[in-house]
Amino acid sequence: MNEPASAVHLWTVDVAAKTEKRLTQGDLRVSGIELSRDGRWAAFRGRPTDRYVDDRASELYLLNLETPAQPERLTDNFVGEGSLSFSPDSRQIAFTADRDFTFGNLSRVYVRPVSGGQWRELGRVTHATSASSSGAPTAARSIGTATKG
Repeated sequence: MNEPASAVHLWTVDVAAKTEKRLTQGDLRVSGIELSRDGRWAAFRGRPTDRYVDDRASELYLLNLETPAQPERLTDNFVGEGSLSFSPDSRQIAFTADRDFTFGNLSRVYVRPVSGGQWRELGRVTHATSASSSGAPTAARSIGTATKG
């Protein structure tokens, strides 16, 4: 285990009023911040200050910037999520992670509405209602696409 590191938080600054406000609290190291195009949302990677310096030890969070409160924890697993991004209309959020959130599987893209709901794996049609602890589907049938050229 690495030595505990100092917390790194997300802040907002009003330049005209010369004021600042901290948006995250606790023993958290914030990194990889993505802002939605409409300016309402911030998504980021967060890791406790006493965890290994390993992307698998971090989780993804979502914060409503219009009514900042406790960030919503989007994931709860031990795989390295990446490519966190918002759709152009800021209504969807997506990220990549190992399939079924099992370390060492092929990487997949997961998406859900920013307003909440279940994660769905792109390219997979689900027929079951059960979900893993991260909200990703656990039972599904794979589908594929092809382009006529």
